[in-house]
Amino acid sequence: MTDSFAHFTLLETLGDGQLGTLSRARDSRSGRTVALRRLTLAAAADGALLDRLRQASVLSHPSVAGLYEVGVHDGTTYYAQEFVPGRGLSELAAGHPLHPRRAIEFAVAIADALAEAESLGLVHGALTSRAVRVNPKGHAKLLDVGFAGWPHGSAAVPDLEALGTLLRELVTGHTTRVATVPEPLIRVLDRCASGQMGSAAVVAATLREIAASMEVGQPGPASQPSPASSGLGARWIVAGTVIAVVAGLLWLAR
Repeated sequence: MTDSFAHFTLLETLGDGQLGTLSRARDSRSGRTVALRRLTLAAAADGALLDRLRQASVLSHPSVAGLYEVGVHDGTTYYAQEFVPGRGLSELAAGHPLHPRRAIEFAVAIADALAEAESLGLVHGALTSRAVRVNPKGHAKLLDVGFAGWPHGSAAVPDLEALGTLLRELVTGHTTRVATVPEPLIRVLDRCASGQMGSAAVVAATLREIAASMEVGQPGPASQPSPASSGLGARWIVAGTVIAVVAGLLWLAR
């Protein structure tokens, strides 16, 4: 017999957390598959959390897993969120660095989502690679925007600092190696860590500029030739010219 809850058919238990039990379910009203969370008594009793859930239900952005519904059934408070098939970003990037351009694409999507949340007075509160799903088309979706930090009330780590940490992990593969990371990107990571980026919108715009410069092949500071290598190249050009002239004279003298 298939379990049900309110107007949802429960398909699979995805896990239990501080907020409550999370299930993959089918909404019999809309026909769509959702991520259904049935809140614990402690979570349901937190008026501030319920306010944030209702506020988060207004948030609409392509890079946010939308919150469809917040309700109560038989004394149990629940919410239904967009179910994002695919893989967690933590799985996608596990054990190896992503190409900087791909990492920037994910970071721009997340920063855009955070900027939209900021406009509504919301923060994520617990931003890590585990809070991001990548759907089969390769698009990133941020989960639980506005209430992921419960029960702490606010983010233990500010969202932009957490975004910088996440991006650093993506491009370095959880190591300290930055040899292949473009210098402008390193500066963004450092500014996020020190809280100097100002807003998520600024982060997104800056990352887009870096991505655009990579597309057109503009050299960064690290890729400029050194004076020594430039001088060596010039000497090879002179030597080649002399050899060509001598060869030409010998051919004429034949």
